[in-house]
Amino acid sequence: MQPRFSVLLLVSAIAAATPADAQRPKLGLGIGGGAILGSQLLEHEFVGRIDGLDIPVRREVNLEDVAVLSANAEWYIVPNVALRLHGAWGTGRLQVVTDAIVNDQDIQFEFESDFGDVRVSVYDVGLSIWPWAPGTAGFAPFITFGIGRFAYDFDAETGDGLFRAVGRRSERAWLLGLGADLHVWRTVTLRVEAMDHIVDSPLDPADFDSSVIPVRTSAFTEEVNNVRLTIGAHIYFPLDSYSTTDAP
Repeated sequence: MQPRFSVLLLVSAIAAATPADAQRPKLGLGIGGGAILGSQLLEHEFVGRIDGLDIPVRREVNLEDVAVLSANAEWYIVPNVALRLHGAWGTGRLQVVTDAIVNDQDIQFEFESDFGDVRVSVYDVGLSIWPWAPGTAGFAPFITFGIGRFAYDFDAETGDGLFRAVGRRSERAWLLGLGADLHVWRTVTLRVEAMDHIVDSPLDPADFDSSVIPVRTSAFTEEVNNVRLTIGAHIYFPLDSYSTTDAP
């Protein structure tokens, strides 16, 4: 009798604690901070002349140490699909790496120099998809894809005058990302995400002294991956109800 009574009590408690409907989010707002991982904006090889010798030289132009602040707003079309507007702003540095090979040996003539700050701004629109409605479970992973603009504001010049990038450059960006929402309290979640903004190189031949360093045209057609890692707080506004049969 006692075991049967205990089981009945447990079932009754679960039934009382489980609502028939759950509050699903219709709107969401979030803010976060993070960094853009080092992005290689351009890589090209050329032959330089040193002490009468023709020496193969490789030069990279990299975006480094970009700290970003990001904000986003979401409208949930259905419980687990949201239309997302996003913006991010940050500042980093432009790094030019040059190395050379002499007598078929890499002698590590490598120079890593900072040549001015780079300000970046990102604006995009996309869709985020969860396997179940966020807010109905403590953990909710999601994927995001979309399109936007990624802008660089350069103020950089090498000491040798062979490279100079100044001014604002804006490129179309394809967005692809992964993330997860971790429930913290009521409608507040901790959001962690990694987003890749895929753009064409923002540099062009005019940024280089072609009389000294010719740059092959194909170098400017290669894609640039700007991977943004952020962590922040996200607030849901559960303004509607739906059945929880799809929740895990």
